[in-house]
Amino acid sequence: MPDLALACRGCYFLNMEHEGCFESLKGRDNQALTLRLFESISSFHSVPRRRQKLARIAFADFEGHVPLTMERDLSYLISGLNELLGLVLDPHQFPDLARELGEYLRHCDSNGLAIHHFLSRSAKLWDDIRPKYQELSRLQLAEGLRRQFPDLPVETADRHSGYLLSRSLARLVPPFPFHEKPEASPVVVIRAQADLSWNLCADPVDALSTLQTHFPGINWKQDCRTQKMWFVGVRLLSQFSPKTASVLKNALDQLDHLSTSLVQNRRRTLHLVFFSEGDAGLFRFNLHHYAKMAGTFCEPFDSGLVEFRAGYPGLSGFVEEEMRHEMGKS
Repeated sequence: MPDLALACRGCYFLNMEHEGCFESLKGRDNQALTLRLFESISSFHSVPRRRQKLARIAFADFEGHVPLTMERDLSYLISGLNELLGLVLDPHQFPDLARELGEYLRHCDSNGLAIHHFLSRSAKLWDDIRPKYQELSRLQLAEGLRRQFPDLPVETADRHSGYLLSRSLARLVPPFPFHEKPEASPVVVIRAQADLSWNLCADPVDALSTLQTHFPGINWKQDCRTQKMWFVGVRLLSQFSPKTASVLKNALDQLDHLSTSLVQNRRRTLHLVFFSEGDAGLFRFNLHHYAKMAGTFCEPFDSGLVEFRAGYPGLSGFVEEEMRHEMGKS
């Protein structure tokens, strides 16, 4: 989209008082700038006092290029750009601006994540995305995973990318054309479950909770080799409390594990994966010992990968349920 890049350069020369702000963007990669743009958009949405400062736009200036359903997206996009550029983009000053912004918004939607999806924890259904964009997304996500985890085999990255995309756990945000760099990579957004907020993936650590939840058999923190797993499930029959948390912490102390948790139909379960059979057996023994001492009722059961994937990272499912319970009392 070279016209928008030209418009932005025009903005720079017409607004010399903002020279420092804009100069700081000129050497940056479009992918890095797009990350900052969506961080700004997210902050406008999540902070009430910032939401009051959303750009006031005359939609009539854009309606020939932007569908009415994307009017809200346009407000957030212009607000983020205004903040990032340190100036105000005026469509009357730049006649090509409306068309370029409309093209970018449609491009985001084609990839399955328009701005309103990003803000509302939703996503376009995978089956509703055109096949050419499905294939491109899978290839680009696989490339993104391998950039962040260089030891990940190509076939594994490709297979896992298809899994994440089809289950609305990952999407790609196309790079915004701040400069004429068509080779810029898209921004990966990812989440551990389909009802959680989208997480912008700038570094490997941003993807870890999702990857460890859905693919625990890979050593993501080291060399991406596959490792053996032993699953143990725990059903909590006592109310989750500091005492129960202490029982679980003591039983798991110094054992190599990952965990997910789930509250479903008032039944609370914890699913664990251990990387040695000895640790799995020791956990069962420790759990029985500490639960008996504390008077807490925990029931181990056979678990598996499907149940582990259905949970939320760590104890989050329990904690969120307790917070809702406490709020209901007040």
